[in-house]
Amino acid sequence: INIFVMLAQERKSELGMLRAVGLRRSALVGSFTLEGWSYALGAAVLGSVVGIGVGRVVAGVATGIFGGGDGSLELHFAAEGSSVQNGFALGFAISLVTVLATSLFISRLNVIRAIRDLPDPSVTRPRPRSLVAGAVAVAAGGAWSASGIPADEPFATLAGPVVVLAGMAALLSGVAPRRPVISVASATALAWAVVAFGLLPDAFEGADIAVFVVQGVVLTAAAVALVSYNQEAVAAALRRLSGGRSMSIRLGLAYPLARRFRTGMILAMYSLVVFTLVFIIVLSDLFAGQVDQFTADVSGGFDLRVSSNPSNPVTADEVEARDDVAAVAALADVGAQFATSRTGGEFENWYVTGIDEDFVEQGPTALEDLGEFPDADSAYRAVLSDPDKIIVSDFFLQGGGGPPEAALAPGEQVSLRDPVSGRTAELTVAAVAKSSFANDGAYVSLRSLAELYGPRVAPNRLLVAAAPGADPQVVARELEAAYLANGAQAESFRELVSTNLAFQTQFFRLMQGYLALGLVVGVAGLGVVMVRAVRERRRQVGVLRALGYEAGAVRRAFMVESAFVTLEGVAVGTTLALVTAWRIVANDTFGELGFSVPWLEVGGLV
Repeated sequence: INIFVMLAQERKSELGMLRAVGLRRSALVGSFTLEGWSYALGAAVLGSVVGIGVGRVVAGVATGIFGGGDGSLELHFAAEGSSVQNGFALGFAISLVTVLATSLFISRLNVIRAIRDLPDPSVTRPRPRSLVAGAVAVAAGGAWSASGIPADEPFATLAGPVVVLAGMAALLSGVAPRRPVISVASATALAWAVVAFGLLPDAFEGADIAVFVVQGVVLTAAAVALVSYNQEAVAAALRRLSGGRSMSIRLGLAYPLARRFRTGMILAMYSLVVFTLVFIIVLSDLFAGQVDQFTADVSGGFDLRVSSNPSNPVTADEVEARDDVAAVAALADVGAQFATSRTGGEFENWYVTGIDEDFVEQGPTALEDLGEFPDADSAYRAVLSDPDKIIVSDFFLQGGGGPPEAALAPGEQVSLRDPVSGRTAELTVAAVAKSSFANDGAYVSLRSLAELYGPRVAPNRLLVAAAPGADPQVVARELEAAYLANGAQAESFRELVSTNLAFQTQFFRLMQGYLALGLVVGVAGLGVVMVRAVRERRRQVGVLRALGYEAGAVRRAFMVESAFVTLEGVAVGTTLALVTAWRIVANDTFGELGFSVPWLEVGGLV
């Protein structure tokens, strides 16, 4: 849109003359549309080819991330003709619509002003369609908010009032100065997108990541509108900082201030790219910095785990007799089938883990929801004493990645079935454990599990607490070597957590690299816009040179112009990304994380 608007501005006099000699508006739209479609066709072809290359690189990097460790995925690059055609068609279609809309917009020119290359006058009275659109937005946003907020629907709670504000701004612009109206509406939308989580916490409790994506879009759009309509204040501050005597700064700021729509479009494009990159950098750092906390939640009072062959398991007494071991708890993991109200009564495969007194005494896995119990110890002891109770994790019966969805709550009923014998037991959820990298099953007492499964239940996993001064990783390697005949696999909990977080961090790095292409496109787009801006203002540049301005001064003015828009985009995108990441942490979407900012990485991006 920016490029075509600037192309029209560059040829404004030519277009005015064509209209003056009788060229109809429809013919003008047709010529511009055909020109734009030729550009779109070339861009779609080039984009499809480059996209195949980028996909090949992404597949190679993803293979390195997901190709190792337990549950590895074997990825192969494939570029099907239908996928390439769909991508080409979608990109070309979007370009066609954009070019047509832009052509209709730029064809509405005044012949006299176009021939004389005069700026368009400011609109003092709103157009009827703007009033209609504003009224529709107010009605739709109000209805959405009225139905969604009482029901604690997060999208309606967050975006509904913002739609109302946008409609009110369109309506009030006809009776009040446009700048204060847009400024107040944008500032209010910004404030609402930040404080809504604190004012209505029930609506955003356990919210999906998509809610925060919407929050980022709302914040970015509101901030761009606020900055675009207050560019004069920003420019005045810059002029004061420079002493007000630099002609390069005054010239460099003049064009962005005079072309507010174009400046706003560039600012929005750049802000969104920077926002996404900074957001992913911060999230990646948050997860990478939580190794100690996650390890404590997963391990409880133990340091490592030892898995062995169920038919020839490593015994707890043998391991506990070692000098480098302080305590051992024996657990039994067996395959099971569960049915809950969330599964519609259908049984689904999962694991069940039998626990005993040693596990609870040394320190079990942390709990997310204690239910009716005062502490985690009481909840686990209730499971040991009552064969009808079970503790599940918030990822119980859920696959895939991302935050858990629709987790069970204490008090809900669960049906446990032995897939071999078909015997079932009706259990009540006593508490909900935190997400565990150890892939534990649902916890029941070892005694009740043996009653349901019979002699097939045998402790096949040991949790080991290392003796004071012993290195858990060294102990794990020695246990593997000592019990090789039992098929023992030992791993410290810290190593387990670090490995899992490393996969997540590498995935975030992959996303950063992919989105960095967007930053490159944004920079390239800014470069194209600046080239068009120079061509559009060849006459003004010639006048400045005729008045005695040196080529260096004109060059510095264009550098100030590009830096002005770029720095605004960086400031807006970075600030809003930090706000959105902070809200995610405060909302406990990914559990209890401590908020921190990797200033070195963020500074490098900036």
